[in-house]
Parts: sequence; structure tokens; C-alpha cells
Amino acid sequence: MIGEWTSPPDVITTLRRRWDRGVYLTARARGEEFAVVDVPIRGPKAGELGERFDEVRAWVAKWHNAAESLPWTVTRKTVGGRSFGANTLPARVQVTGIDDLARILGTTKQIRAFDTVLDAAQEFPPIAEWVTAKPMRALAHQDEFSGLMRAVGWISDNAGSGRRLREIDAPGLDTKFVEQHHRILLELTEMVVDPDLVRPQEKSIAVRFGFATDSTRVRFRLLDPDCASPAPGFDDIEVRTMDLAATPLAVDRVFIIENLATYLSFPPTLRAAAIFGGGYAATVIGALRWLRDRQVYYWGDIDTHGFAILDRVRVTIPQTRSMLMDMATLLAHRELWGTEPSQVDRPLHHLTADEATIYRHLLDDTHGPRVRLEQERIPLRLIATAPADLAP
Repeated sequence: MIGEWTSPPDVITTLRRRWDRGVYLTARARGEEFAVVDVPIRGPKAGELGERFDEVRAWVAKWHNAAESLPWTVTRKTVGGRSFGANTLPARVQVTGIDDLARILGTTKQIRAFDTVLDAAQEFPPIAEWVTAKPMRALAHQDEFSGLMRAVGWISDNAGSGRRLREIDAPGLDTKFVEQHHRILLELTEMVVDPDLVRPQEKSIAVRFGFATDSTRVRFRLLDPDCASPAPGFDDIEVRTMDLAATPLAVDRVFIIENLATYLSFPPTLRAAAIFGGGYAATVIGALRWLRDRQVYYWGDIDTHGFAILDRVRVTIPQTRSMLMDMATLLAHRELWGTEPSQVDRPLHHLTADEATIYRHLLDDTHGPRVRLEQERIPLRLIATAPADLAP
């Protein structure tokens, strides 16, 4: 700047500050018409035209060159009068398109990169909106953004399944990638994973989204006293999940029971064990790979959360069957119905057709508002009336 006069680099600095706020890319992503950029130029006053003539001429020449070389419009105003004559001097700079603005700032490649990032985010609408609202934050991760989206997809699909992050098998990804981009993945994944599967206070991806870790624990009972026990003489045992994963139980059937009282009072059953689910803690059993070679049954509340837990269990143990979570059981116990405080309302892709029908009835209030039949209200004697392969 010559004194207090605005120079072309001053205007470029102003434009750069505006660009770095991300407002132009946000508007572009939202399909908004480009708002003409208008920047005032502070130039010589009338009294300076004669006193600083050479400086004024040099300043005007710089603006003339800038107007010729850059895709902006420099408008002029008349300054002066009777003493020195009327002179037209640069007054304002206008930019009429984002492509011109990018050429001025050298950010054309940044626009292309932003378009690529936004396109990669389209699979997840909340993330696409985040990219739109925070373009500069998104561009800070442009080189790995497609990988981040694959990681988000895998974590979302397996959240609450009890699998280990080490099992990630999305193309081109491994646990090292997840660890290196831990902070941004926490932020992006939480936008996508259903809230009922998220523990927002947890700082690690594994714990926040329901994956098995070395610190997770599982509680079980052997229902057949003749089966070998890892802790002889104890009826109710709690161990680290990783230890039970490495030490399969010598049973043919496993019952995952959501309610503690039902778990503790489940009747003796030949060559069987019961695992205490405890709500969404049921998902830790995904780390027990040997369950995939057993007959597995899940018994939870007949409500939307109960079916959501069943859906998560089947991510890693697809052969799991539901137990006493059918329409007949629901309708036979009307007098025991309660009200579900809050409902899960998302697609559950691993339910059978009959289970999906009940789930939809619960969401649609087909039998009443937010109907819920809690597991502990169902008499244990009904286990004996279950199909033959379920009976003790």
C-alpha cells in the first residue's frame, strides 16, 4: 500500500480471508447463485492528486496492470475538480464468478478437490452436509477422504456387533489407517451410526461404537452340570471376552438372555449355556467366534430395542434364532404390556420376515402406542412350550 491507498495485493488478501472461511464452497455445494464479490478500493483524495502526482500515477498503473491480468472488474470514480482537473481512479473490485475468484487466488485445484470430497460423501447424507458446511475442514483430509468413507461404512455396518476393529476388511483399509485417523473418524462415524449403538462419552472408536476390546467382559452360566466348566463349582461366571473367545465352552446350544433375573433363573438345559446380554452388551458376543458353530438363541424384550439387538447379534452370528419374540407371544400377554420410552426407528436388515412384521407393527402402533412386552414378564414355564429344539 502506498500510504493508506489500497493495492491489488491488499484486495487479494481480503479475498483470501473470505475464501478461507469456506463460504464460497458452501454456497457452491448448495447450488446457490454466486454472489458478486465487491471490494472497495481506498485511493488518493482530491488534494493528493497534485501533491503526490508521481505516486498516484504509479498506483493507477498497478491497478491498470491488475485489471488487465486478472479476471476481475475494476470500476472507477471521478476525483478532482477545478484545481487539478477531473481524474478517474480505481474505486472498487468486482468478481462475478467462483471460477474467476479461484483463478485470482490460485485455488482452482481446491475446487476440484472439494467436488471430489463432496462426491465421496454422498453415500452418507449427514457427512455430505458436514462437508458442505465445513469445506475447509473436509479439505484438510482430501487425500484420504475416500478411505475415510470406506472406514465409516464398515464401522457403521458393524457397530454394536462385538467384532474387533482388527477384522476390518474394507478395500485398502487396515487398523493402522483407523488409528492414524482416529479423531476425524470418531467425528464422522458418529454422524452415521444409529444413536442407540453409540456411547458418546467413550474416547476410543472400539468402545464408542460397540466393538470388542481387551477390557470387555462377558457373563455366562452353564445350564448342564455335566458340561466341563472353566471354573468348577461356580454357577455364574464373568470373564474377559477375549479369554472366553479363546476357550470355547463344551456345549451345543447357547441362549443369550437380555434380562438378569431371567438369566439367573433360566432352567437346566442339556449341553447348553446362558450368556447374559444386558441390553446392548449382548453385542460383545460377536467376539466369540466359536458361537458360529453352535445353536444360538436370543431372548429379549418384544420391543424395538429388542429386535435391534437381535439384528446386531446376527451381524456376526447369522444363524441366531429368536426365542419367544413372536406375534403369538406378544398378543397372548396383552395384560402385561408396557410402554417403550423411546423407540429405535431404522432399517433392521437381519430380521426374518415374521420378526420384521412385528417390528413394523411396533413402530406403526398397530396394537397400541409404543407397545412393549418385557422379557421378565413372560413366565419361564413358557420355555417348555417352545419348539422342541428350544426346550430344556
